[in-house]
Amino acid sequence: MRLFAIAVGLAGLFIMLGGDGGFPIPSNLGEWMAFVGGLIWAFAAAGMRLKSDVKPLSSAFLFSLGATVMSLLSAPFLEPFPTIAEGDLSAIAIHVLFTGGFWWVLSSAALMWAAVRLDPARVGILLMTEVFFGAVTAAMFAGESLSISELFGGALVILSGLLEVWPTKSGTGHRANGAKA
Repeated sequence: MRLFAIAVGLAGLFIMLGGDGGFPIPSNLGEWMAFVGGLIWAFAAAGMRLKSDVKPLSSAFLFSLGATVMSLLSAPFLEPFPTIAEGDLSAIAIHVLFTGGFWWVLSSAALMWAAVRLDPARVGILLMTEVFFGAVTAAMFAGESLSISELFGGALVILSGLLEVWPTKSGTGHRANGAKA
């Protein structure tokens, strides 16, 4: 069932990411960075599962610190810094501190907590849904549009996540290496 879930999820991602009908090969620096980031995350999830004694909040802090440092180091080479009107700076700072301090830290801590308790394959399958929810969010808040093929691919990605958590005949969920998942 897990192999089927992975196949369905990857098919959905290929359809979503190749929304124009082409093969989903990264075509710009941002897409390549996302691809490499996904590979690094896959190895990190496996490493966290195998041996990790770091608490979820500490892991989330280190994750956030690493993202901040990499962003600051790479930003000057990617695009010019945006200009912000002085009157907007305090509202933006409050918004960033609230969303970063509340939402991102909590979601990262939950992800780090789950990564050490779940199989890396299950974490990867469930994180595939991030692509679909990111596309839906972009459509809702940024005026992006989703094609029929992207919606179909997204449905396959969601189906993949459901297949992964669907109980087996024994009612215990998927098993990996003889342990309950």
